[in-house]
Amino acid sequence: MNKKGFTILELMISIFIFGIVSTIVVNFVITGSKSIRFSDEQGTAVENARNAVNQMTSELKEAKHSEGTDSAIKKMEDQDLIYYADYDNDGKTEQIRYTVDDKDLIKIITEPGTLNDYTGAVSTSTLSKYINNENEPIFYYFDSNMATATEAYDVRLIRAYLKVNVTPTIMPNDYIIITDVSLRNLKDNL
Repeated sequence: MNKKGFTILELMISIFIFGIVSTIVVNFVITGSKSIRFSDEQGTAVENARNAVNQMTSELKEAKHSEGTDSAIKKMEDQDLIYYADYDNDGKTEQIRYTVDDKDLIKIITEPGTLNDYTGAVSTSTLSKYINNENEPIFYYFDSNMATATEAYDVRLIRAYLKVNVTPTIMPNDYIIITDVSLRNLKDNL
């Protein structure tokens, strides 16, 4: 007698093999999808950080003394910088602050107010996300001799150092962006 078909044992083995192959294929697709999404997120984060550094560079170059201050820089900490500049070219000197809030690089602009006491309108914007400096400085301050500046009125160059990473607990390592900004309105070699 010629029987055609599968036995129950053959059918169970086929289903088991199909299940293993399906699991491998699904895991491969999911891993590939996560990798592509991570690459896109990391690329976007790095691009935003580059744009933030470019923006900070062009804005910091314009730092200048405000009315009633003897320095263009009000606060110079590792992750917090406050300085004065005519940000919007309206003839009035605004107070500009760059700081880190959690993993976001934030810019806060304060208008001078009617008494030039910087109590005017405040606007806040996020320049970049996924900043991973943790306890490392974002800002380094130098005097005209390239020595570390200890007083705000001595600062002539500011180095911005950003570490960017969407997922700091896994590979790849941090992407680092470094730039030096010479405060051209404060040059003392003219």
